[in-house]
Amino acid sequence: MPSKDIKKFKFVWGLLCTMSSVDLESNNISLFNVVDQFNIPAKLFNTKDLKNINYNHEIVTTWRRILDLSVSEDKINTDIKILIRDPEDKIITETVAPFVFPESKKSLRFRIQLPIINFNIPGSYIIEVAIKHENSSDFTIEGQIPFEIVKL
Repeated sequence: MPSKDIKKFKFVWGLLCTMSSVDLESNNISLFNVVDQFNIPAKLFNTKDLKNINYNHEIVTTWRRILDLSVSEDKINTDIKILIRDPEDKIITETVAPFVFPESKKSLRFRIQLPIINFNIPGSYIIEVAIKHENSSDFTIEGQIPFEIVKL
């Protein structure tokens, strides 16, 4: 068994978009309407309470195995956690989903589809992407995806 310090895969990049398509044979991905800013009407900012708007979007991430496939090509089953932090560094959304890295694949495109955007104030928000690695009961933050909420 590997020790706690050995990770089998790592986060490469992540972004927000309105839609994506992954070709399962080639593992290539097509991204549509990459988003880094949401323009929100000023009238929705009358309080600091958590609000949301309907907006179908995806968090898309790419992962790579650290060990060569000749060393380890096992299927990896674990969990991914998505945290959204507001400009005051408060967690306003937390989502946990199953994460499966298929057997014999060197890289993986992973996406989570969400129907709403949560926000409370204008400013810079961060999506933190965390993984529960083998032999660990805790999630480790692997990457961040920034976006802006702009008051119109």
